[in-house]
Amino acid sequence: NLIDTAVKSTKYIESNKVNEIKMDNDFFWNAIDHSKAVSAEEVQELIAKIIAEEYNVPGSCSMSTLQVIKMLGKKELKLFEKIGSLLLDKSQTPKLLFTGESNVRELMSSIGVDFGIFQNLQSLGLFLPNDMSQKIENPEKKNFRLQYFDKQLIFTPESNSEGTIQIPGFYGLSTAGTQILQHLNPTYIEDYYIWLKLNYKIPNYKLL
Repeated sequence: NLIDTAVKSTKYIESNKVNEIKMDNDFFWNAIDHSKAVSAEEVQELIAKIIAEEYNVPGSCSMSTLQVIKMLGKKELKLFEKIGSLLLDKSQTPKLLFTGESNVRELMSSIGVDFGIFQNLQSLGLFLPNDMSQKIENPEKKNFRLQYFDKQLIFTPESNSEGTIQIPGFYGLSTAGTQILQHLNPTYIEDYYIWLKLNYKIPNYKLL
């Protein structure tokens, strides 16, 4: 397992990189040690990328991320990748997706995730433990943009806007979730983008 993971990691190590890993780099050496127990190829690939990232830039990964990785199998990684395909601005999973309402139930079923799956990933430390909301001051009443892959949702204030933007409730990625997801391959979902345009609302703003 260790050899397989090490071979995979060589693809991601920067060429001519000088080894700056020190003996007290707990993350790197513990990640190496953990790789001995991992046989699933998908998980080996993730660990290989994480090891290479730490080799390329020592200190870039946290010990909390390693603790989360130790709890992940290939099933959890695949489900996390699916939910990663639903993020706005690469960090926000709208609460609306988990209401069970008829306008979202079919979409989530087609993607293959539900609130129970999300809660399991949350309990593993990939998402922050509580839902969040966000208020952004916008006194000049400028247009506001949210990114979904290479698409933008552009909102413009209506006449009764009070100069603030109230972002609908969402679940945010944890530090570990952010560090792990950058090594996975979430994909753009056209049906989800269409759903967002029809159902994602910001009070006193309209979607252009």
